Amino acid sequence: MTELRKYQEKTVNMVRDEIKKGNKVNQVMKRKEMVGKRFGRLTGLCANGRDKRGNKLLKCECDCGNIKSYVIYKLLNGTSKSCGCLKMDIHASRVREKHPNWRGGKHINGAGYVMIYSPEYHRMHHNYAKEHIVMAEKVLGKHLPVGAEIHHYQEKIDNNKLVICQDHAYHMFLHVRTRAFIASGDVNYRKCKYCKEYDDPKNLFISDIYSGVIYHRKCNNEYQKNRNSYAIKRIPNKHN
Repeated sequence: MTELRKYQEKTVNMVRDEIKKGNKVNQVMKRKEMVGKRFGRLTGLCANGRDKRGNKLLKCECDCGNIKSYVIYKLLNGTSKSCGCLKMDIHASRVREKHPNWRGGKHINGAGYVMIYSPEYHRMHHNYAKEHIVMAEKVLGKHLPVGAEIHHYQEKIDNNKLVICQDHAYHMFLHVRTRAFIASGDVNYRKCKYCKEYDDPKNLFISDIYSGVIYHRKCNNEYQKNRNSYAIKRIPNKHN
């Protein structure tokens, strides 16, 4: 009995909540009484039948001039206040400097690049453009050539030292030299693909500097021996 009592009380409370929300408030005021009254920016004009769910409708005129039918209980509980122009005005009043999350028009994207607010820039995305590209084109006095890329001398967020590369291959070549200088102190050193150590190119076998086929001959011989021995172990012995 206690569980049944709790269920009944819960049902009564749910009905009261629905009434408070306004789902049945339209029974209190007749539609004739709502003509000429204000509901936010809306002014009641006349009754306009019911919608597909059976809710009573009232035709209203917004202050901006739009005329549309609205559900009565949404007008009474304040859900419908305008044709949508109120929301647009609120949004327009909170753009850029007026928005609480405004950070001066500059932020760092997921790739680590500094983005600045440039709504009229030709390479902008969602009104933001990469700061290093904007700075490079200002120095050149024109748009970047097709295929050109910007190399950061240090980190991506540091746009004080930039190098304009003619193509992607030269850009990657600068990255290879930078990593070699950081690891060994010599930009001409290269890394062995097996032992991962930097060494003088004279001591390395270099097949293709761009594809990364660089290694010590000794490291390559050891790798091939280990690879062959592992393959032999995997071959089943038919005599057994």
